[in-house]
Amino acid sequence: MEYLNSKGIKHLGNDGPSMGPVEGGQATHVAGLKYGMTWDELLTNVGKLPVRGAFYIALPTKIVDGSGATTRAIAIKTRGQKGIGE
Repeated sequence: MEYLNSKGIKHLGNDGPSMGPVEGGQATHVAGLKYGMTWDELLTNVGKLPVRGAFYIALPTKIVDGSGATTRAIAIKTRGQKGIGE
């Protein structure tokens, strides 16, 4: 988390169920909160996004006293812009 924060990263997204192991340590999403970091997990079509240049919107469900929520994720890229896996 310290490294990502030092690079100015404030939001991450991945296609897996977790950003890291929970057993034996602090849950990754909780560890990032002290740096103001947020992220989305279980995203689909991540490989269709370019490395840079997409406009990303996350619309989370508000859960009182929760550290996570379901999210509607939307990404917009310019016409003709190739994704990572395309």
